[in-house]
Amino acid sequence: MPKCILPIPDGPNFLSQTGMHLSNIINLANAILGNNFLVTFIFQLVTFHSFMKLQFRKIHSDAIIPQYQTEGAVAFDFATYEDIQLRKGLNFIKTGLSINIPEGYVLVLAPRSSTYKKQGLRMANEIGIVDQDYNGPGDDIMFAYIADEDIFIEKGTRIGQGMILPVMRCDIQEGDWNSSDRGGFGSTGSK
Repeated sequence: MPKCILPIPDGPNFLSQTGMHLSNIINLANAILGNNFLVTFIFQLVTFHSFMKLQFRKIHSDAIIPQYQTEGAVAFDFATYEDIQLRKGLNFIKTGLSINIPEGYVLVLAPRSSTYKKQGLRMANEIGIVDQDYNGPGDDIMFAYIADEDIFIEKGTRIGQGMILPVMRCDIQEGDWNSSDRGGFGSTGSK
């Protein structure tokens, strides 16, 4: 039987605000997804004044634990733990950190909005995905940047950001179905 995990990050508040009980939510999910799915909800004990705990391990003793820069920030900033001389082209910037990502979540890495303007760096893979099992003592969180020219980055420079997002993981199967081809990529028009 396929299994889908549907995280609800604000479990208790969601239930109290909607007046729904867990059995109602499971029945609703089964009605939408079909009874052939076993639906598991992961509830985080989040209240107005507390948040999910996220643990980082320092691989390098000078590594800097990421921080949210404002109360409204949805992503936390990673900084360099040493001075770095980057060369024109592809560079890998280590954070000196490993992370313990809670089950049902993923760490998404992205450049800061000012990274290109301030340093002339473009993230090589647009975003980075850090899986739950990438958390060993040698699993350094890194940013892959393309530099327009040689550049010196000082220790403590914020070089990227990360956010924790819920993920849905499903049983992937080969399927066969009959449907017409709608025309492929770009088929809905030019405007």
